Amino acid sequence: MTTEMEHWDNIGLTPAEVQLSDWSDRWEMLFRIESDRIVAACDELDVSVEHIGSTSIPGASSRPVIDIMIGVDHIRDSGALIEPLKGIGYKCHGENGVPGRRHFTRSVDRRCLVNLQMFPVDSEHWNRAMLLRDRLRSDSELLQQYIELKSELQSRFPDNPAEYQVGKAAFEESVCADG
Repeated sequence: MTTEMEHWDNIGLTPAEVQLSDWSDRWEMLFRIESDRIVAACDELDVSVEHIGSTSIPGASSRPVIDIMIGVDHIRDSGALIEPLKGIGYKCHGENGVPGRRHFTRSVDRRCLVNLQMFPVDSEHWNRAMLLRDRLRSDSELLQQYIELKSELQSRFPDNPAEYQVGKAAFEESVCADG
């Protein structure tokens, strides 16, 4: 195992796996490492890099995949970032079902370590992801409800990430609608 990869032990999931892990402060360290790599690779454009998803929320159980969001001024800027991101190990999946998004993953040995989404800063998707993260960080009761829902969904859909995501969507929508 390379020195760069030694930090990634016990991180990542195979494509058909839903597994929750207790929150770890390592996730913030891994985000910072990956954020630094992304900023260095994408130095041609001014990008914003945010840690989103449950790995960014202290105390939240989460699928052990680091969720990162890159913000660009315009989605047309995303084209200039594809090759630099590929150069540091990311695979581009295009919009992958979400218009206006560029979706990337970083995997090692079929384990997805990082899920990366790119949106224009201040777009609806950008603002929703930030609102969800910030509300869950600041409201312990809401976070507990989310943790319980995710645990139930994991037990119902242990090998179906798509259904797990669908199950979370209504809750996430309600959090953003109330925000």
